[in-house]
Amino acid sequence: MRDENHGGVGIFKRTTIFLAFLCTLVVLSVSPLTQCNSNALLGYYKSLGSFQNAHSNIETPPYMSKNNNIMAHFQPVRKRILGETGSLEVLLETLANMTVFDEHIDLNQEEERCKRYGMKLSDPPPRTRRRIFRGNLIADDSWHNIAITAMEGFGVYEHVSFVESNRTQSYVPRGFRFSQGSDELKLLQSGMFGPNTEITMDYYIDENIGEKDGLLYESIQRDSIMKSWKAMGMTREDIGLVADADESFSRDYLRAVQICDLPQLRPNQSCRHPKILAWALVFEGSPNCLVEERRWYHPDLMLGECVEGIGDEKKHPQVPRVYNGTRGHRQEGYEPDGANMKNVSFYPLWNGADYR
Repeated sequence: MRDENHGGVGIFKRTTIFLAFLCTLVVLSVSPLTQCNSNALLGYYKSLGSFQNAHSNIETPPYMSKNNNIMAHFQPVRKRILGETGSLEVLLETLANMTVFDEHIDLNQEEERCKRYGMKLSDPPPRTRRRIFRGNLIADDSWHNIAITAMEGFGVYEHVSFVESNRTQSYVPRGFRFSQGSDELKLLQSGMFGPNTEITMDYYIDENIGEKDGLLYESIQRDSIMKSWKAMGMTREDIGLVADADESFSRDYLRAVQICDLPQLRPNQSCRHPKILAWALVFEGSPNCLVEERRWYHPDLMLGECVEGIGDEKKHPQVPRVYNGTRGHRQEGYEPDGANMKNVSFYPLWNGADYR
């Protein structure tokens, strides 16, 4: 299943982010360094707050109230941001005034939402939404990137796990940007992902892997996400979503996977092909700047019962992996349709490398 109409986010280069906003077909990106960053784009930011207020026809519970901590924690961070910060301030002000306007379950509306993606409501109709646990690595990502993905999933995620490393993919040493007590971490945990969303930060240090394979180093970092999910109470019935800091499914699709019937989210999975991934259009700067020759196939999500550390390890066999036999990607022949897996009823659980 792919979110083909309301695609997720892809990365094209460090200064650009790509995002499908709310329940429209608009895919928006922001880059402080591109020509497409205009007053019209700032107007779009402002319209997001008007959109969610106009579509909230239920009484707002106390936990959905405005969050003034965001702007308070932005001020010390703002001093260290190079260049113009007006667009980021508009974005954060919108976040500070957002409410979780679509938490209430209206089965008629949810049925229509499911139909948009060729799905049906779960049977029997659910009384609560599936919980979504999000996880991503983080380093020198733009606050624009972080804030926009936070807005798209505002109040949707149960928990967001961030993992930061002391080295880059090319194994160059770097200091921790989001260290404990830092202004950056305070802003990240200020409520920008929603008033009830838990935000955790873990730190990855491994002086033995990076020089061998930069992508392996990145993949093994993602295992820390699964450990964080488990510590935060993720169950086999929950959804695990792995993304980069500038990636997101559209909000409408996130709400759909919380309540619609999808084969990949039914219980008793074999876990051979459990992933739902985005098929994303790529835009630079604004919806007027479509990169026609490029598509992106992230982020990725799956049911908790197929996630390593969450699913039943007795039911799903272990397979040899590329690093020390236990970490990183599966060795050749142990892929979902590999020669060594053809007669296996229950496929091995998926770790951070397998997600991406």
